[in-house]
Amino acid sequence: MRLASVDVGSNTVRLMVVEDDTERGFRVVQRRQTITRLGEGIGTSRTLKPAAIARTVHALGGFRRHWERLGAVRYRAVATSAVREAENAAEFIEAARKNGVTVEVISGVDEAHLVMDGMAPAVGGRRGGLVVIDIGGGSTEFIHTRDGKITDIISTDIGVVRVTELFLAGDPPIREEIDRLLNFLEKRIDQVYNRFNIAAESLCIVGTAGTVTTLAAIDLGLGVYDPNAVEGRLLTRQRIDIILKELLTMTGRQRLARYPVMTEGRQDVIIAGVIAIHAILDRFGAEGLIVSDRGILEGIIEGLIKSPDI
Repeated sequence: MRLASVDVGSNTVRLMVVEDDTERGFRVVQRRQTITRLGEGIGTSRTLKPAAIARTVHALGGFRRHWERLGAVRYRAVATSAVREAENAAEFIEAARKNGVTVEVISGVDEAHLVMDGMAPAVGGRRGGLVVIDIGGGSTEFIHTRDGKITDIISTDIGVVRVTELFLAGDPPIREEIDRLLNFLEKRIDQVYNRFNIAAESLCIVGTAGTVTTLAAIDLGLGVYDPNAVEGRLLTRQRIDIILKELLTMTGRQRLARYPVMTEGRQDVIIAGVIAIHAILDRFGAEGLIVSDRGILEGIIEGLIKSPDI
C-alpha cells in the first residue's frame, strides 16, 4: 500500500510518497519539494498574501496529481506556523480543498510530536539528554528528551523567513542587522534554555529541517542533495563558523551559484538559519550538532500506518 505525507511549511511545501511494508516498515518511493514562501510577511501582517496562497495551492495540486499517479491510496497534509498564525487561514484551507487537498492545521506541540515520531528510528534509543531543534520558516520547535522520552516541547517564533524579513534587509546583511538579529535570538533561546533547566546536563543536539540539512550538504560538498549522506552528519561549531563567514561574503545569487545543492528560494533565509544554529549551540554549550533528514513527513507516515482512521 502506498501512502503520502505533505508538510505545508512557511517557506517550503514538501511531499513524500512511501510503500508500506508491514514486515519491514516503509520504503520511500519519491520526495518532492517546492519553495512557495507561504509565510511571506506573516510576521508583521498576520495575513497570508493572495500570491503566496496561489503559489502554495498550485504546488499542492501538483503534488496531489503526483501521488495519485504513484498510486498512493491515503494521504495526510498538515500546515504549520504560517497558517496557524494567519487571520485568513480559512481562505487558504478552502482554496486547497477546492483544489482537491484537505489540509489540517496543527499546533506547534503537535508539530514537535510528529517530528519526534519521524526521528524515532534515529534517536529513539539514545540514552541521556537530547535537544532536537526543528528550524522552520515561521517557527522553531525545541524538544527536550531524556532516555528517549519527551520531557518538554517549546515552539518559538524563531523562523528563518520571519526573522529574515524582520532583521536582514541587506544582501548580504550588514553587521548592524546581524547584531539586531542576534539580540532577538539570544533572548528567545535563553528562555528555552532556562525552562529546560539543563545547566548541569550533558546534552546531544540534533537538528532537522531545511536549514540544517542544507548546511550539512554544503559541508559535504554535495552538488545534488542526498538524504542518506546528510543523515547522522556531525556539524561542528568550527565548520559552521567557516561556512557562515563564506555565506556572508556573497549575495543570494552568488550563494546559489557557489552551492548548487541549495534550493532556489533558500539563498536569502539561509543566513538567518545558520546564525540561529550558531546562537543555539553557544547558549547550550555544545560543540556541534547531529543532522537528521528525518522529521515531520516521516512522522505523518508513521501515524497513517498506526492509525488507519486518520
